[in-house]
Amino acid sequence: MREKNHYFRIGLFLVIGTVLMVVAIVIFGAGELFDKSIQLETYFDESVQGLDVGSFVKYRGVSVGKVKNITVVTDKYDFGDNEQANDLYNQYVMVEIDLDARLFGRLKDEQDLGSTLSRLISNEGLRIKIGYLGITGLLYLEIDYVDPKENPPLLITWTPETFYIPSVPSPIIRIEQAVTTFSREFENEFLPLLQNLNHASEKLMPILDNFKVASDDFPSITEDLKASLNHVNNLMTVEKDSISELIENLRVVSEELKDFSLELNQNPSRVLFGKPPRKLDVPR
Repeated sequence: MREKNHYFRIGLFLVIGTVLMVVAIVIFGAGELFDKSIQLETYFDESVQGLDVGSFVKYRGVSVGKVKNITVVTDKYDFGDNEQANDLYNQYVMVEIDLDARLFGRLKDEQDLGSTLSRLISNEGLRIKIGYLGITGLLYLEIDYVDPKENPPLLITWTPETFYIPSVPSPIIRIEQAVTTFSREFENEFLPLLQNLNHASEKLMPILDNFKVASDDFPSITEDLKASLNHVNNLMTVEKDSISELIENLRVVSEELKDFSLELNQNPSRVLFGKPPRKLDVPR
């Protein structure tokens, strides 16, 4: 009888312990294991170094899921003997996500969810991008809205097996792309311009040197010119009468030449073959 009571106590202890364990599991959140999740996938054409399985997935800053798996597209989808597709999509990183179904709790079924995601992707610019957790170097995924025209989805030629949200380049990649674009434009556009300016400056230096020499000589040239003008002025003052007489003689000669030209034009034979004029007796 005593042995039966002993077994009864052991059994009761096990039952009570099991019930307490189940209650503790429920209280401490193990019930989340039974929550429904949505399988989602996206692809990145960049390095995801720092992103690991279990990394957070956030929707505009709110945690809504975790990273389930990270691989390359060619490990998940088969492109057969298409070498071009294999070479291209082998560069794409595929990230699978467990998304909390409560984010889309108002939707009734998967068809509603698919059409809603398609509309948000096309019209509202729903995208996934890589975010950085402070200065730790750890990454997480951020679901947010961007301009759909400026952020087109990556080119894919297969049908995703689960729900799909396109990705956009991370801020670091955008900065690298901007730096690369600037350096390319600088090399193609600005560098030749700088080389031409350098070449022009080399040609300009002798001109500037000559200008400097001329500017150094300018005061002496000015003094010489001033002295010459003073000399001419003095000459004009002293020889004023002689110059006036010279000008009058030049005027008379000019008029005589004019008359001769007129006579030559009207009666050239007389000028060329005529006899000298008759001598006149002038009273003495």
